[in-house]
Amino acid sequence: MNRLERMKSYLPEHFAESPEIIAILEDGDRRFEELNLAMDDVFNQFFVETATWGLDKWEYELEIFPSTTEFQERRNQILSKLINQTPTNYKALENEINRFLSSPTSKVRLIKGRYAMEITIPLGDIKEWLSAELTNTIEEMKPAHLAALFIGIVDGILGIITAKQYTFPVPYPTTGTFYTAPINGVASKATVEAESKSYNYQVPYPITGTFYCSEGGY
Repeated sequence: MNRLERMKSYLPEHFAESPEIIAILEDGDRRFEELNLAMDDVFNQFFVETATWGLDKWEYELEIFPSTTEFQERRNQILSKLINQTPTNYKALENEINRFLSSPTSKVRLIKGRYAMEITIPLGDIKEWLSAELTNTIEEMKPAHLAALFIGIVDGILGIITAKQYTFPVPYPTTGTFYTAPINGVASKATVEAESKSYNYQVPYPITGTFYCSEGGY
């Protein structure tokens, strides 16, 4: 039974069949529906994930100056600011990283015995691997004394990337030495783990011909 039928059921039968009364009830039903939609719309503004016109209020309170009019991008900026204002734990980091993924599949774990954390990201769920926005967000959120060890997974193969940031002079082999202040220099180290095989016979090489490996060579 819908709302209009319920309203009719409250009336005596001869009133419920009156065209004038039915018209009044139909107009009241329409107005109730408009009121419900307006109330739902206001309620949605209390949550960043569903806010639209209320995003202005969130941005004002958090002192955010949006560079876009897209609702989803503005929501992401607000959520990022809110997360940065709360104590960071592995779950908060995962939630922030998951904003950059097509599904919430990231994992953040502390590596025991090392001042580092392990961040696992399935490559199939991310459009751009280690974008500047993602790495900057992680650097801002993670404890300063912990290094970030990024692990990309695709079909069971692990690719491990470590990144560190330095604030001292960085040697440059061609032009000498430059100083990074006021912008920190960034040095990165990358390693990849993959299965290796050894050969003790001729190995064809498609570009340069044939090379030889001694027993135990890689």
